Amino acid sequence: MSNDVKPFKPLGEYDWPSSPVNRGIEQIFATLKKRFSSSNGDDGIDVSRLSAVDTSWLDKIAAPPANAPLSAELSYTLKEWLADDAPVEAVKMVVLPPCDRENFLESWASEQGFKIITPPEDVFGQYTALGKATKSQRVRVIPRLEDWFLRHIDGMYHVRALLDELSQTGEKTIVGCNSWAWQYLRKSCEIDSALPQPIMFQAFDEGRLRAWLSALSPRGEEGINFKSAESGIDAFADLDEGMSSGDYMNRLAKSSLGIPWVAWRIWRSSLHVAKPEENAEQDAQTYDKVDTIWVSELKDFALPDRKNQNALMVLHALLLHNGLSAAQIAKTVPLPGYTHVLASIVKTGLAELTDGVYHCAPQAYPAIRTGLRNAGYPMDEL
Repeated sequence: MSNDVKPFKPLGEYDWPSSPVNRGIEQIFATLKKRFSSSNGDDGIDVSRLSAVDTSWLDKIAAPPANAPLSAELSYTLKEWLADDAPVEAVKMVVLPPCDRENFLESWASEQGFKIITPPEDVFGQYTALGKATKSQRVRVIPRLEDWFLRHIDGMYHVRALLDELSQTGEKTIVGCNSWAWQYLRKSCEIDSALPQPIMFQAFDEGRLRAWLSALSPRGEEGINFKSAESGIDAFADLDEGMSSGDYMNRLAKSSLGIPWVAWRIWRSSLHVAKPEENAEQDAQTYDKVDTIWVSELKDFALPDRKNQNALMVLHALLLHNGLSAAQIAKTVPLPGYTHVLASIVKTGLAELTDGVYHCAPQAYPAIRTGLRNAGYPMDEL
């Protein structure tokens, strides 16, 4: 096994890049630093001279998918189980953090040629048995268990029927679920007593992020330099411990909670280029002449507090279900009719609206998680 490939571990053994207490202290320190810093480092650049990298070019220097390193790691973790025609446990449970907008487990299953089980179109409708995988498909995969229920008095039928079927069949099945939905299902239908101990990927520390994000774009003499806008230091530099405050990847690992799709979103939103000099031609095609990408400091999000319970309730529901339409939110969250909370959380960058479905923004997830914890909401476990 390559040293770069780290197997998934049992849920509950996640090595957080920074403890909750340390994260809070670091956030306060970072806020104070921004407030009282009067200028950039000698080799940095004034942020007013920067503009965001164009999306079309951004995909060339920080290409999707946001979960690319996980595919080999899950394959390695399940190698023996997949090769066993009669494993002791017919079901494997994979729990992942929320905000995975690219559906990692479904993409991985598709690459493997496995049978992908789609969620019910209507969680209040008739339950349909899963069916068996063909000999060539080998394994059934349910990518997102959170799509099988709605937090509603009548919204749990499908997931309960599914658990009953899984407990009675010997068919090899991989079930994915986000960590917030897993915690809810533990309380609502004791899912942990029906399914085996889940597994979860290992946290992406600064070393793993540095290797992955660096590999996405050519660097060095013939490539592109990625420099901190604040200090001018190489954003990929592995600095001495005494200089760790200048280590961007260290801060990115902590700010993203070690979650690859969160780190990837934060990274992309931090990339900028210097604006052309005054009166210079502003042509997007000049990107091929850019030799420096400036990396801005991590963005702070305005957190809803306890006084804004409507926003917190909606954000919690969005994490639980991975995304909801306005009609579904109305069924799961008791919002007063006059509220404009949906427009508010989109405007502040906490949520995104895509094709009529609201999702928590991946880059805002750490802030949302902190807000929910501070407000006393039951937390997920990694």
